[in-house]
Amino acid sequence: MKAFFKDLLAATLLFVLGICLLSLFSISAQGDLGWGIDLFCQHGGLGENVESNPFIVGSQIFLSAVVTYNQKPVQSIPVTFQVNNPHGSPLLTATAQTNSSGYATINFTITRNNYPSFPSLWESIATTSPAQETISDTMSFLLLSLAVGGFSSPIQASAMHTFITALFIELLIVSALSLSARCRGRRVNRSVEIFCGRNR
Repeated sequence: MKAFFKDLLAATLLFVLGICLLSLFSISAQGDLGWGIDLFCQHGGLGENVESNPFIVGSQIFLSAVVTYNQKPVQSIPVTFQVNNPHGSPLLTATAQTNSSGYATINFTITRNNYPSFPSLWESIATTSPAQETISDTMSFLLLSLAVGGFSSPIQASAMHTFITALFIELLIVSALSLSARCRGRRVNRSVEIFCGRNR
């Protein structure tokens, strides 16, 4: 009986020791994450080397990069942003420091004077070198050219979608009303014919 309890105690101790070792390994693995950076914009791009949704030429583009150490945001880290045209030539290079939430942000606008051909695929890069370790992330985005109603001023893709949806709904309503009016007209004409026939 004593031997049984000794074996049970030994097994329990080994189990507890195994859990402690797994916890230490998990903490060590998290500590090895080190520095990280993620570049994105108001149209998406979260994640490593992820493409964002398209922009319309003339739109204001906000590039943001979050710098982390062991998945925690780091403040006062300089981040260099670079935007390259479809031929790989830099359109702009700018530097911003991360705020208390670990975010650095710049904004810019691409016009027809910067590049005459649309649609075109652009590339943005965010780079930083904390603790003498260079890390970077890239994000590509498609630039489109749209003009509505003969005006050269660009409109947002969301506005275009709303306009088309509203126009489609309006056409459906007009068609339904027209069909209803025709049906009512036929019923009126039929009633008149019946009334006239009775009074002959």
